[in-house]
Amino acid sequence: VVLRARGLASAGYSSTLRDGGRKVQLTLVSSRDPNGEAFGAKVSPWTAASDSQGNLGFGKSGLHCGFPLGGSAPPAVRDARFADSAHLRVRLLASMVPTFSKDSALGTVASLLPSSLRDGVSQELDEATAQVEAEASIPLANIVSGRV
Repeated sequence: VVLRARGLASAGYSSTLRDGGRKVQLTLVSSRDPNGEAFGAKVSPWTAASDSQGNLGFGKSGLHCGFPLGGSAPPAVRDARFADSAHLRVRLLASMVPTFSKDSALGTVASLLPSSLRDGVSQELDEATAQVEAEASIPLANIVSGRV
């Protein structure tokens, strides 16, 4: 999966993209497992906009993950309705923690902290404030048949 967002600056998203990071969450959901807990979530690292145009990319060569549907698959796969009800849910999560410039007062304080502490706190705050910004659901049958 290669995910990119472009042209967000012209759509009014550039300031929010520069303020906080984004990450992608992939889950396989079905009628018996609406939260995708059987397979677990596959999540990208937090990513910031790569340029002033608001372009955002997740992974240089894409995100690589798999959901076992064969012998080692979770019991949810054996449900007779699984194939018809399963969807790949793709969520774009946004951190509500702004990125501070080095010239700001908070940026100056942050620069005094050891990088390991600063990065650890930043990761925890990103996780705690993450909000779903966009979501798409793709039927598994369409993916398997190549209709995506």
